[in-house]
Amino acid sequence: MKKIAIAVNLLIVWVLCTGCPFESAVPIDAPSLPINPNLLGKWTSDPEAQNLLEIAKTDPFTYRITEVETSMDSTTRRKYYLGHLSVVEGVQFVNLQMIEQDKPSTDSLTYMIFKLEIMHKDKFVLSPMTEHIREKFKTSAEFKAFVKKHLRLSFFYEADMVYERH
Repeated sequence: MKKIAIAVNLLIVWVLCTGCPFESAVPIDAPSLPINPNLLGKWTSDPEAQNLLEIAKTDPFTYRITEVETSMDSTTRRKYYLGHLSVVEGVQFVNLQMIEQDKPSTDSLTYMIFKLEIMHKDKFVLSPMTEHIREKFKTSAEFKAFVKKHLRLSFFYEADMVYERH
């Protein structure tokens, strides 16, 4: 059972990291929403898994997310992201940008976009925006208008990822 749980968690991490979420050259909007203290801390998508998301405050509007992946042979790999929240028609989104330690990565100057639903202080759900979007956006205003138009459509998102406090 534990091997199945680890395999499922690795699949979720793989989906999160292999470009499955929509990637945009611009965020939905600039960081302006204050940090939600309930999101800070360590989170896992499987209580028995060794893979974690560590979410910390960078500044009053920006999160620093460290993804800690531990393989079956106990090798640990870390990936770093900066993120901020956006709200469109009452729906929260996370704009994530991969970084190299403390600066944007030269490999990824794009934003991965996820719908965020906070269930309670110890549980949240991330729904990646579908990778099947073909439109390209030059400004956050046009991207936000596009999101507003489609945000209630179920096929606008990939499979949910549920995280619980570790």
